[in-house]
Amino acid sequence: MDVFTDLVAEAVAHPISGWDFSWLAGRLRWSDPPWSYDEIVSALATESTSLLDLGTGGGEWLAALEGRPTRTVALEGFPPNIPVARTRLEPLGIAVIPYHSPGDNVAQTANEPRLPFPDSSFDLIVNRHESFVAEEVHRVLQSGGMFVTEQVGSCNSLRELLGASVDGPAPISWDLAEATRQVHSAGLIPELEMAATIEAEVDDVGALVWYLRAAPWEIPDFTIDRYGSRLRALHRICSRDHMNFFQERFLLTARRPRA
Repeated sequence: MDVFTDLVAEAVAHPISGWDFSWLAGRLRWSDPPWSYDEIVSALATESTSLLDLGTGGGEWLAALEGRPTRTVALEGFPPNIPVARTRLEPLGIAVIPYHSPGDNVAQTANEPRLPFPDSSFDLIVNRHESFVAEEVHRVLQSGGMFVTEQVGSCNSLRELLGASVDGPAPISWDLAEATRQVHSAGLIPELEMAATIEAEVDDVGALVWYLRAAPWEIPDFTIDRYGSRLRALHRICSRDHMNFFQERFLLTARRPRA
């Protein structure tokens, strides 16, 4: 019996649905950042009349959000997630609208697509781990409206764990300072700024393979064949202990000035 082969085969066969990571429960654990995105958004949502969720995934988080305004709309740019989100959110009265999300917060151009809404459409816009165009957030926010985003920053820890290449010219870092610069340049007023390094603890190589399937942007060239030897080495490590990698995250809230 080859435990490595069985774990990898199970991870490859298990379906991916939206941003539902429950299959990893007990096998991949994240440390908590020093803020609660859920609590921050819920507190603002109870005082808002309209909410836009940029990049809702499969709608898992939005469906569970407490204090949702009656007018809540979700955007999703990853086509396989759209039917999943609609099945979950439309019975709750939440429209799910496909859109072309910018692929990168750093390498944006002046030709990024506009959000599919008129000016001043929402008083709360939230965004968890999705790219955004700060000028469009400003345009769609109402006077005095709030933008809340939690982002994953630039980090090579997982690539180093897999032995993936990190060569090439150093890009502009996607971090709290760059995000704050973007929203401020767009005319928003930053209010809360927090950053932290969080740790992932992985128990087995199957959990790591499934995570990389569910989050393909982490290592875009990942395949079992390409990284098979490194995965086997990590499997041997997991037979004695768990493996770890780290991720930079940050939280930013910003308000559109009142007219």
